[in-house]
Amino acid sequence: SKTITLGSNFALGSGLTGPKFVISSATSILDLQHYTISESTAGAYLSNTGTIRTSHPQGLWSNGQTNRSISNANGFYLQSQPNSSIIYNGAASQVVSSLSGASAPHNSYENLQILGSNTKVLEGNTTVNRVFNFSASGNYLNLGQNTLTVASTGSISNASSTSYFVVSPTSNTNGRLRQNGLTTSARLFPIGSAISYLPVTITATSASSDFSVSVF
Repeated sequence: SKTITLGSNFALGSGLTGPKFVISSATSILDLQHYTISESTAGAYLSNTGTIRTSHPQGLWSNGQTNRSISNANGFYLQSQPNSSIIYNGAASQVVSSLSGASAPHNSYENLQILGSNTKVLEGNTTVNRVFNFSASGNYLNLGQNTLTVASTGSISNASSTSYFVVSPTSNTNGRLRQNGLTTSARLFPIGSAISYLPVTITATSASSDFSVSVF
């Protein structure tokens, strides 16, 4: 139940596979700041049950990248345990990492939150199983030509005309916000362009419907 803040890069060493670094308490916070955790044995991963916070400009983790908060030069992964959280609190244009380069259970977020009153940038298709939280006014996520999927167990909080998903589609199959498992109640898709908030509200005619939306 502690908060640990890195003041330098953290090399875990080598010789182990599986959950090599474990955040086991829901109230624990690991603040990476702009530093990295690295590991030199293939098949090891960081298991997160609490909260990881990063301000690294290149984001948390991405397949084939070594200059992120969590370096996976030799296959070091992140596993988000149920109800865990990842917080991006870096400067404008901070990369929000796509986890889609890994296989399950390392390929999605549980709760994802953005802070900093700026626009962050999604690097690839991404799934959030629980809550995507804009936190407050002034926080935007630019999806570009990528798709962000909110699973049937998930939701979006604190969206508004000053906190929404910016989409930049080049066709009708990319640059989308997707929400799965809608009920027959109205569901907001808080999307827009870089200069205009253009939200869409969908009321499904049957439960468990999936919808994806973009605007040109």
